[in-house]
Amino acid sequence: MVAPLAEARIKPVKFARFDAVAGDMVEIIVGDVVVRAGGDVAADRLIRAVRAA
Repeated sequence: MVAPLAEARIKPVKFARFDAVAGDMVEIIVGDVVVRAGGDVAADRLIRAVRAA
């Protein structure tokens, strides 16, 4: 579950680095944008796509 923060955010949100592995489709939702990628996508490319969203 995602809920709004009760207090102001002091630091920007940071994402953990991850390793993509071959397998199922992954969906990452950022606001109103859905990023879909296969498990075989390069981690750096997926990171750039999520940051652009």
